[in-house]
Amino acid sequence: MLTLETLQEKDVKNRVSRSSFQKAEPYLKRIQEAERRGRKLTALVSGSHAYQVETGIEAGELWAKCTCPYDWGGFCKHSAAVLLKWVRQPGSFRLEAETETPQMLGELEVIPIGHPRSKTPDKLPEWIQVTW
Repeated sequence: MLTLETLQEKDVKNRVSRSSFQKAEPYLKRIQEAERRGRKLTALVSGSHAYQVETGIEAGELWAKCTCPYDWGGFCKHSAAVLLKWVRQPGSFRLEAETETPQMLGELEVIPIGHPRSKTPDKLPEWIQVTW
C-alpha cells in the first residue's frame, strides 16, 4: 500500500502530465513552510502568486489540492514540486503533530473519545423505587 514513506518519483510522475512534471523541477527552490502532519503535506509555493498546496495519501491513494487555477488533468506543477521535494528531501519538512484528521488504524478510522460525563440523578428511576 502506498504511504508517504514508500512514495517514489514514479508515483508522482504517474499523477501529473509530462509538462507539469517538467515544470515542477524549478519550483523545488520556491517551496516554503513545508510541513508534514500525519499523512498530509502542506507547503507554500511561490509562482506568479503564492499558492497553498495540500497533498497526501488516504487509503493508499495519492491526492493533491492547490490554490492555483490549474484544471487540465492530473496534479499541477506546484503539487508535483511539493511531492518531489518530499521524495528527495523528506527531512526538509517540519513535522507537526496530527491534530486535524483522525488517526487511522489500517483501513479503520479511529476517533479518540473521552469518558462520558456522569452525574448522580436527582431521584432514583421509577423501576428501582417499586418494591416487590
